[in-house]
Amino acid sequence: MSRHVLMKTMRLAEFNMRACGWNKAGLRCLYVIGLSLLTVVSSRGGQIKSDDFVVAMGASAVENPVWTREDDESNAVAPGPNFELGVDLEGEALSPSGPTFRNGKLENISGMGVVAKAKKFIATVVGKYIGPAPADAANPPNYRVQVNVSEISIHAAVAGDGSIPIYKLNFNEVTGGQEQSQKEQPLEFRAESFSNLSNYTRLSWTPKSWPSTAGGIDQEQGRIFDLTESEPDSVAIDGFEIRGNIVLLYDSKKE
Repeated sequence: MSRHVLMKTMRLAEFNMRACGWNKAGLRCLYVIGLSLLTVVSSRGGQIKSDDFVVAMGASAVENPVWTREDDESNAVAPGPNFELGVDLEGEALSPSGPTFRNGKLENISGMGVVAKAKKFIATVVGKYIGPAPADAANPPNYRVQVNVSEISIHAAVAGDGSIPIYKLNFNEVTGGQEQSQKEQPLEFRAESFSNLSNYTRLSWTPKSWPSTAGGIDQEQGRIFDLTESEPDSVAIDGFEIRGNIVLLYDSKKE
């Protein structure tokens, strides 16, 4: 019989929202998601892997700029209680005129849209294992957590007068010691109307991933992303989405 053992435990989805609070950077909202358990064990090491998660948010307030799920439960997908995912977005509003973002899609609903400034955008993603210790863990187990981002995306529109036909925008990871940047992506000026869905371009990126430093069972990993625009105050953004999974890596007992 193969020494590779596959076990999978599915649990009901849980989604809890932590309260928004003020800090020096402004108003921030943190969403926490529980993820189900998928365990893979081998003689070379073990790993416990969550199901794929999806978190989508839209800019939804002007007075106190904040990104939310826009009252749409479908803007979060992640089953089970064995992992915890926090997604924290910061930013400032650019205009009270813009789309909403529900069910992972931009929509034009009268009186409900807001767009945010690209240059003020910061996304912090934290993944943590909160399940039981693996029965086959070695001593020491050297636990590591890895947050895999299969895609991070945003919808962007140019906020200008048309004097510059092509703007550029790109994602950056600014996590200490793990900095990386997406290649600049072109944004074409179409019309200065943030309510027109055809003016938006979807920008997406798959950054490289890595494990955290080895430690105890309560390991977590945080990743921080922002945006760079070619012209200051030139890009409006809405419709943020992040997809991926979380993995607990550890040394397992030799068979």
